This record gives sequence, C-alpha cells and structure tokens, in this order.
Amino acid sequence: MKPSKIISLSIVVALVVVNVVLIWVLNEENSRWGRILCSGIYCLYFLVTDSSKKVFLLSAFLLFLIADIFILDFESTIAQQAFFALHSSAYLLLLFEIKENLEKFHMSSFQKLYFSIVFAVNGIFVFVIGNTLTAGINDIALTLLFYLHGFSSLLLIAGAILVYDRYSNEISASFLVGVLALALSNLTGFASIYLDHTTFLYLSRIFYILALFCLVHFSEISNGAQSRDLNELEAKEENTKGTSYHEY
Repeated sequence: MKPSKIISLSIVVALVVVNVVLIWVLNEENSRWGRILCSGIYCLYFLVTDSSKKVFLLSAFLLFLIADIFILDFESTIAQQAFFALHSSAYLLLLFEIKENLEKFHMSSFQKLYFSIVFAVNGIFVFVIGNTLTAGINDIALTLLFYLHGFSSLLLIAGAILVYDRYSNEISASFLVGVLALALSNLTGFASIYLDHTTFLYLSRIFYILALFCLVHFSEISNGAQSRDLNELEAKEENTKGTSYHEY
C-alpha cells in the first residue's frame, strides 16, 4: 500500500475515533466541533495540494466547512436556513464538477423513463420527510430551503449515478459513494436532531467522514494525468461513435 493511501486511511480512522469519543463523552451540541474538525482538515488538504485546481470541489468543501460552523447553533432558525442554503449550493457545485460528463451523455428511452420514475418517487419521499420534519414550523423560507436542499441532493445523486453508469470505474465509483454518503449523513443527522436518538448521530458523523474521504479520493485519482481506463474508454468511443467525451 502506498504511503499516501496509508496516510489517508489513518486520517479517516483518526477522525472516526475522535468523533465517536466526542459524541460519547460530550453532549450532542458540544460534539458538533468534531464535524467542523472533519471539514476543516479536508479543506486544508485541498488548499495545500494540487487538488486546489479543482475549483468546484474546493468551493464545495469550503461551503461544507461554513455550514458546519452554523451547525454549532443549529437550534437557531437562521443557522438552519444558512445550513440548507450552503449545502444546496455545495451540491450544485459538485454537480458542476461532472457537468461536462453529463452534457454529452446520451440516454436511451428506457434510461430516461427509469430515471424519471426514480426521481419522481424520491421527490415524493422528500416531500413526505419534509412534511414530517417541518411540521409546526411557520417559517416559509426555512421550509423552502429544506425542499431545495432535498431536491438538489436528488439531482446530485442522479448525476453521480449517470456518470457511474457510463464509466463504471474507481473514479466514478468514488464520486458516487461520496455523494450517497453525504445524503445518508444528512438523513441520519436530521433523525438524530428531530428524533433525539444518539445512534443516528454516530451514523451521521461516520457517513460524513466517508463522504469527505471519497470525494477527496475522487479528486486525487482524477487530478493531473488522465486515468488510463478513461483514456481507453474515450478512444473506444471515438472509434465506434466518432464522438469524444470530457474526461475527469
């Protein structure tokens, strides 16, 4: 195993241990500093490595860090509004990271129908969860931002699935797992707050660390020289279809 991978995995393990201990020892509110530690460390990584060239990813991570600061006072309506707005913006930035891959993605009629049904079903799911979590909240702006957060998350997941469906390699898999882990982190995080159950808080923090790690890994293996398997795929498609696609 390469030293860089050992360091990356060591950071993940250390962050998981630190966050589990913080949640175990401190109350839920004070343990939120552990989440800031996670996003802060990975933001620092982006700033001091070549990954800073990935403007959309770097910007998304900075928004995650700012959003995590607002979590310190998440009971405040303003903090909740800021969190949903910042995370929605970060999701769109992540979507822009794969924008050129999606622009030239050609779906069959079956794929269009399939993703339309999946998106509609998940959209209904967002409304059901939204009605449950926002019950009793009279703040229209907060409710709208919550739904914006949910649907921007769905768009990002759909984009990540499409890219993975086309490339099916380590790069696209890392992005997809990172995106799914983000969604699960937020879902379990909301459950820990609104259902007041600590188990969900542990899961939320672990999913969050996994998400950041996978997105960083995506940046590492797609940065600089183009991946060999993507080059082979692009060459094959150029020969068979006469078209070329943007590579990571």
